[in-house]
Amino acid sequence: MSSQSTDLVVVGAGLAGLVAAAHAAEAGLSVTLVERSANDGGRARTRSKDGFSLNQGAHALYGGGAGSEALAAVGVVPDSWSPPLAGLVRSKGRFTQLPTAPVAVLRTKALKTRSKIEFGKWMSAIPKFNPAEYAEVTTTDFINSNVSNDDTVAIAKMFVRLTSYCDNTDVMSADGFIAMTQMAFTNGVQYLHGGWGAMVKALRAAGATRGVTYLSGEAVDAVTDTPGGFTVSFGENKLQASQVLLAAGSPQIAANIAGDLAPSLKTFANHAVPVTAACLDLCLNKSPAERFALSTDAPLYWSEHAPAAGLAPKGSSLVHALRYGATNAKADRAELEQWASQLDPTWRDRLVHSQFLANIHVASDLPKAANGGLGGRAPVSVRDCEGLLLAGDWVGQEGLLAEASLASGAKAAAAAAASKTGN
Repeated sequence: MSSQSTDLVVVGAGLAGLVAAAHAAEAGLSVTLVERSANDGGRARTRSKDGFSLNQGAHALYGGGAGSEALAAVGVVPDSWSPPLAGLVRSKGRFTQLPTAPVAVLRTKALKTRSKIEFGKWMSAIPKFNPAEYAEVTTTDFINSNVSNDDTVAIAKMFVRLTSYCDNTDVMSADGFIAMTQMAFTNGVQYLHGGWGAMVKALRAAGATRGVTYLSGEAVDAVTDTPGGFTVSFGENKLQASQVLLAAGSPQIAANIAGDLAPSLKTFANHAVPVTAACLDLCLNKSPAERFALSTDAPLYWSEHAPAAGLAPKGSSLVHALRYGATNAKADRAELEQWASQLDPTWRDRLVHSQFLANIHVASDLPKAANGGLGGRAPVSVRDCEGLLLAGDWVGQEGLLAEASLASGAKAAAAAAASKTGN
């Protein structure tokens, strides 16, 4: 058995933990990051197969927000490509132009004439909304209070899914969707060259140059309080730390590790509503017939991420077919294969490799209107346990998905640094 001492132990090497460790080390803290897997990244891992870089489903990074600032602050600026938002929408069984730009709104057959005017006004108004004013409003109620025609509502919900990866609009608060959509309007989204694993690698390198110690393949069993701090136990080993940051992936895992130290975490764990998806990744030897499509008939997404993003060998293509809200693995795969056949009837003839991911946890907990939206999520500093910190996509008041992970990681690190200096 060995025991060492450090200012801060970070548990979990997903995006939240990696950015938190780098930020805390930048602030002058001695930092040890403990990860149960042999590989960093969590849901941001990328694996290589036949020259293709496969993420854990369809990923897009939002630019210009707190997440980008958290990366840039430690010198990580992902090499990326910003896709144009243009393509098709399947509405009532037929494909037509996706209503994005004004000309596309006029041409689409997914909206009646009066609905085109209504939809155009709503999209023009999105940048003017204050997200905080809609923290206790469900996304369904937000949509219904601004548009009334059935076809406009269907298109609006489709764009909510695209921005939030969530189809549960009856529960999800509107503040997160509004904030993310405003970011997308202003800065677009990014598909990362080399996959999200390239960003993970860059974050680890940023931490290493700042003195972070990494312990991989070590599962933390428990965190207990000791005089002046905490004991972090994993297997036969222990770390003594002044502070501990749990970035372990979900409120359930955080609550289990903290045990009786932080009863409040059990409340978050018990009330968490995960955001799920099913994704079929198609590695093709040629680009598909259609490169981007959404649906109002079902919560479906189709997008070619490569070759424009560097994720495939020259001349090849990588396409993501995704269902927002996983149901049954067999049914979801069949639906996605049928969706693929509608958009590219010969995809099977050009298939090099495929990856099907059933019931992906896209986010550990959606922000709920009943709990005050983003403001009702867990704070980075645990209220009932001084020195215990949190980071993840279910933590903090900023953003959804990776944006929330990166923003909360940076804020948790800042809180740890402030606590050490007494500020």
